Amino acid sequence: MEGTIAIFVNPRGDVIATACDFEKSGFGGFTLERAQEIRCKNQINREVVAAYSSPDLADNIDSYTCERIVEDLLRKGFKLQYKHIKATPDEQ
Repeated sequence: MEGTIAIFVNPRGDVIATACDFEKSGFGGFTLERAQEIRCKNQINREVVAAYSSPDLADNIDSYTCERIVEDLLRKGFKLQYKHIKATPDEQ
């Protein structure tokens, strides 16, 4: 099994959002790892906005705006880390 886990933390190190993707398909010429990172990032964008706003507001913010909010937070000291998981042959 292969997958990617993403963790978004604030400047103090508090975990704000997590996401994971274990889809076995890539897309658009991307490697599997990169495709999983992209899917995780899309999930993280939504989760971060949901964590910092009311449900009514979060439900009405489009994906593009969520992405812009997260990119702005990353420029202000927030961090997004990816961990790639690869199973060894005996774990499959």
